[in-house]
Amino acid sequence: MKNRFTLRVAVYLLIKQNEKILFMKRAGSGYMDGFYSLPAGHLEGKETLKAAMIREAKEEINIDIKPEDLDLELTLHRNSPAGEYIDVFFSTKKYFGHLKVNEPEKCADLGFYNPQSIENSIIPYVRQALRAIDSKTTYLEADW
Repeated sequence: MKNRFTLRVAVYLLIKQNEKILFMKRAGSGYMDGFYSLPAGHLEGKETLKAAMIREAKEEINIDIKPEDLDLELTLHRNSPAGEYIDVFFSTKKYFGHLKVNEPEKCADLGFYNPQSIENSIIPYVRQALRAIDSKTTYLEADW
């Protein structure tokens, strides 16, 4: 039987507070350390996209989110040195718990920032995705 093509799927969480967005500063991963991204993670087997986002939010930033409180903002099909990705960006206005870094070995900072004030320190494809979301784009292809 022929092997089928597979790709990676990641989920990202957008939480806004006034004009600011919750960002995490990557550390210790070997990928884009020192740059800001959104809380995010990879889809695991036998897991829906929303379930993955809920799990990652709890694991990374200590919050609980109900599935009905997640809104799909953008789907990004991206080519990267690690392979092809489908990146799914969700937003929420409602969560439970107190924001904190649950994985300090992977995160050097967690806070609400105006994206323009850290623009050059945001991972480029995340910066591109945020611009697309601002312009109400729901599907984007990048780095082809």
